[in-house]
Amino acid sequence: MVHMDIRWNNWLIRDPRSPRKASLIKLLDWETACVGDPRWDIGCGISDHLLWWALQIPENGGEVSSRYADKDITPILHRVLRSFWRQYCAATCLDYADRASFLSTALEYAGARLIQSAYERLQQSQDLDRFGVSLLQLSANILQFPQAAAETLCGFELELA
Repeated sequence: MVHMDIRWNNWLIRDPRSPRKASLIKLLDWETACVGDPRWDIGCGISDHLLWWALQIPENGGEVSSRYADKDITPILHRVLRSFWRQYCAATCLDYADRASFLSTALEYAGARLIQSAYERLQQSQDLDRFGVSLLQLSANILQFPQAAAETLCGFELELA
């Protein structure tokens, strides 16, 4: 089973100071779940992080929060994505020999999900805004240069097939 809609809005995170013994993180919103390719879920997770990163860049039409103004947040993105990837590999026991191929396809799906995000933004306005264009360019770069996207954009250290 795959979730089909992995994004930040679908995670519930318990306050770690809470005395309850419930799981710290829960994945919600399973109405689109189905049998499918798990690389789509990983691609969606990657694309949601890239979407957050792109939102921090005012030159791309992003909405900079004061917390990240005047900071290079790419190292933060790299740490988070590498942690996400390592945890996924450990939890699924993904064979080391299969990781590069798996990640390569997941990055392609991330590129496709960014196109979908740009389309969803367009549904709320009459014109494709600068940020939507940035998402489409980011997607094109990922799809055209997957090795560079893996290393430079995402901070992964795998040789993609």
